[in-house]
Amino acid sequence: MTDNTNTLLEMIKRHENLRLKCYRCSEKVLTIGYGHNLENGITKNMATYILWEDLRQALKDTENLMPYLEKDTPRHHAFVNMMFNLGYKRMKGFRNMLAAAEMGDWKRAAVEMLDSTWHKQVGDRSVELAWMVEHNSVRVQTVQAG
Repeated sequence: MTDNTNTLLEMIKRHENLRLKCYRCSEKVLTIGYGHNLENGITKNMATYILWEDLRQALKDTENLMPYLEKDTPRHHAFVNMMFNLGYKRMKGFRNMLAAAEMGDWKRAAVEMLDSTWHKQVGDRSVELAWMVEHNSVRVQTVQAG
């Protein structure tokens, strides 16, 4: 970018004002950031950047909620995936699962994951994650020829 482009960028930032939560602009268009129109969607690169930021937050939140977990294991990945989906507040509500996990009772933690509204909402995702928690392994998906 040239100096003129940087000046233009700073002027637009000043006029648009940064908003980190969605809002409706004066034309009732869903907007975020520096006047970014969300109704036009986002690019794949933007979505990937947001995904990485959300994953960083899920990793941090999982560490805060479950500091006893061994990092970078299938079990850890399952809990991070769950945190990513639920967010900290809802994940913290899985008190029985968290208590079982803290005691190392992985079978019970998996049962508690499946005994939830969340399981009904996400279906196969919860089944796969519960299996990973119980077995500390990734379930191999098989594809049948046909």
